[in-house]
Amino acid sequence: MKYTTWRNTAAIILTTSAAALSRSSNPTSFMKNNVTGIYLMMAKKSKVDKGFAQAYVFPGGGVHESDFSLKWLKLFEKAGKAEELKFPQNHNLMSHPLTYQIMANNPLPSGLPPEIGLRISAIREMFEETGILIASHKEDVSIKQSTGTCYQMEEKLGIKWRKEIGEQPNHFINLFEENDLYPNLSALHDWWAWLSPTDLPHRYYCAYFMCCIQDVPVSAADKSEVVSLEWLCPSEALQLYINNKIILHPPQIYEMARFALFSNLHELLEFTKRRSSHHSLGTWFPVTLLTKEGKRSFLLLPGDDLYPKDPDILGDRQLEKMNNIPAVVDAATKNVHRFVFTDAGIKLLCNVTPDGGHSSPDLSLLHTH
Repeated sequence: MKYTTWRNTAAIILTTSAAALSRSSNPTSFMKNNVTGIYLMMAKKSKVDKGFAQAYVFPGGGVHESDFSLKWLKLFEKAGKAEELKFPQNHNLMSHPLTYQIMANNPLPSGLPPEIGLRISAIREMFEETGILIASHKEDVSIKQSTGTCYQMEEKLGIKWRKEIGEQPNHFINLFEENDLYPNLSALHDWWAWLSPTDLPHRYYCAYFMCCIQDVPVSAADKSEVVSLEWLCPSEALQLYINNKIILHPPQIYEMARFALFSNLHELLEFTKRRSSHHSLGTWFPVTLLTKEGKRSFLLLPGDDLYPKDPDILGDRQLEKMNNIPAVVDAATKNVHRFVFTDAGIKLLCNVTPDGGHSSPDLSLLHTH
């Protein structure tokens, strides 16, 4: 069966250092042997979640029309933070051909540009799911911060706002107005976006924004969409996945293998700033290939020799079946960029340089799966 529609979503890949995490009030239960490097916040979805039951994902969720309201312009202007709304021309999402095609078939709400509205969506969803509010007080003198600041409110007040915003997302702006705050948009750096394959019953376009924080705030899962939160370093996350301790889906596997390339926050932040100065938030649409029996065999990514020149994002065409899978893997392709589905699990293969200024994933962490 083919599924033609998708839900537009945004998420934050929240990163911090091992040192910051060790001095916080909520260190990860997976932290072992004083592991150094970077840590990423992961949210474990509830078992009744339609698309990601019990999987570990980056906190985020669906966009809402109020996230794109022009009222946000007035809030930033009143706070004297209009600079937060200015992004370089290359940050225009519509400059990426596939993203343009996606938005043309399932438009985002009208009002603010996508690069602003999607960031507000991501910050709102992060707050709803984790209690972490990436925001600053209007009296903060800093301009266009490259690292995020988290506004910590009294626990009962935070619970009240999370409940209210979960029920009425358009009240999110009220939280900022009543507390003289503004969202840290400039601290959310373009990372990448993924559109779900057409053979999945629940499809998503998800824009990922990376945010580094130097101080780890108190967080708590909402116990509704998210049952628990964990700070995981990339190598640990992939090892837990390999050992069947946690569930990761292909986008999270791939992005974890990319983050594994960085040894500290400074290195990650400098790379992200360099990349985003030349590239927009690009999108990948994985294309499914089936075995002759109709089972999933490959999930092809751009750059693979088998990736179609005109990918069918709407699922209008029949999924292709491969009759000789081993030959395809061993001999028929020179450029390989794909997930391979086996009885043992999902393998990631990549011998190409990904587009959009990104580095190839660290495959050494996945060779045992």
